[in-house]
Amino acid sequence: MADHARWLGFTEQGGWLCNATVLTPEGRLQECDLGVVAGRIGEMVPRLPGRRGWDCSGLLVIPGLANAHFHGASTLLRGLNAGLQLADWGDDSPAGREQTRLFGWLDEHASDEDVRALATYEYMEQVRQGVTFIADDGLAEGRAASLAAAMDEIGVRGVVNAHEQAVRLARTDPARYLAPLPDEDELTEQSLRYAVTLAERYGSARLATHCLETRARRDRVIKEFGRSSVEVLAEAGLLRRGTVLYHCVHAQEADLRILAATGVALVHCPVSNLFGGDVARTSLWLRHGLTVGIGTDFARTDLWEAIRVAYLLLRGQSGPGASALDVLGWATAGGQRAYGYTDCGRVEPGAAADLVLLNMSALEPVVDRQELSTAAYAVLADARPSCVRHVLIGGLPVLTDAEPVLVDAGAIARRRHDLVKRVTG
Repeated sequence: MADHARWLGFTEQGGWLCNATVLTPEGRLQECDLGVVAGRIGEMVPRLPGRRGWDCSGLLVIPGLANAHFHGASTLLRGLNAGLQLADWGDDSPAGREQTRLFGWLDEHASDEDVRALATYEYMEQVRQGVTFIADDGLAEGRAASLAAAMDEIGVRGVVNAHEQAVRLARTDPARYLAPLPDEDELTEQSLRYAVTLAERYGSARLATHCLETRARRDRVIKEFGRSSVEVLAEAGLLRRGTVLYHCVHAQEADLRILAATGVALVHCPVSNLFGGDVARTSLWLRHGLTVGIGTDFARTDLWEAIRVAYLLLRGQSGPGASALDVLGWATAGGQRAYGYTDCGRVEPGAAADLVLLNMSALEPVVDRQELSTAAYAVLADARPSCVRHVLIGGLPVLTDAEPVLVDAGAIARRRHDLVKRVTG
C-alpha cells in the first residue's frame, strides 16, 4: 500500500491532487490544487505549474457516495423477489421456496467466511462505482462482525446493524455498529416494551429499523395500536437524533412533523420501493428539512441507478424545481450524516478526504457560468460506474485506474463465483 501511494505522489501523511476540477458543495466547478493532510482536505488553492503531486487533469473530483441502506450477502438472492410483494417473500411459489432455502442456508449453514466472501465482493463492486460509505443492515443472523471485517478488507467506511448482538457490539463500539428497533411485522406491546428496555442498555448506539415500507405494514400497526408506527415509536421515546428509519414510503404529514421534530434521519430506497409499486413523497421530506440518505436496499448494488431514480421521482412530484444538487446531497453528505459522519460527503477544507475522481470527458459539455451551472446535473444524469477512475478514503487510494488497491479483485470475484455456484447450482 505505502509504495503504491508514494508512486501516486501520496504518503499516509497526505499529498496534492494537482490540476483538479472540483464539484463544490454549491454545485459549481472550481479549478484548483487540492491538498490532503492526515486524511482530510487541507486546502484548495490556485493551480501552481510544476507542483509535485497526483496529476488530475481531465478528472472531476466529487465527494464519496454513501449507500445508506444495504443488506450484505443479499445478492445471493438476486432476482428472486421479482413479482413478489414483500409480504409474499418465502411463500409457496417457486421463487418463494428458493428464497426460503437460501435464507435458511445463510442462517444455519453458511460459515462466517462464506458471508464475508459474499459481502467483500459486494463492497468491492460498490467502491468501483465511487461508494466510500456503506450502512449494512445485514441478512444472515449473527454475522455483524463478518460484515465489518469485509468492510475493513476493502477499505470502505461503514456501519453494520448488530441485531441480536447489539447489546455487546453496539454498546461497546457505537461508531461501527447499529442497534435494531423491531420491524413493523414484529411490533407488539410486548416487543415495544422490550425495545425500550434494550435501548437503555444500548447506550449511545444509533437505532435503526424498516418503517412504513408497505401499506400492509402500516395498516397492521394501525390495527394493533390505533396509530401509525411513527407515533408508536415516538411515544415510546425511540425516535431521537441518532435514529435511522429505512423507507418511510407511507409516512403521512403528521408522521413527517414528528420525524422532523425528533431529528430522525430517513433513507430513501427508490428502486427497491418501485419494485413493490411504492413511491415515497420525498418532496415533503425536503419541505420538512429532514436528513435523507439514499440506499440500494436488497440484492442491488448500483447506487447511481438509485440516485437517478430518486431525482426523477422527486421531479415528478416537484416539477422543474427539483434540484439535482439536493439529490446528490442525499447520496453523499446526507447518507453519512444520518449515521453521525458529519465531516464526510463534501469537498471543502476540513472535510474527510473521501473523494471520487471521475472521467470528466464522459460528462461534457458542462456549462458553469455565474448565471448558469449544469455541473451537478451532469454528474447526476451522466455519471456511471465506468466513469470512476480513482477513489480515496481518508486520503488514501483504495481504487486507482478503476482497480482496487488493497485487495486482489480477481481472487475476490473467483471466491464469490465458486460459492454462488456451489450454493445455487
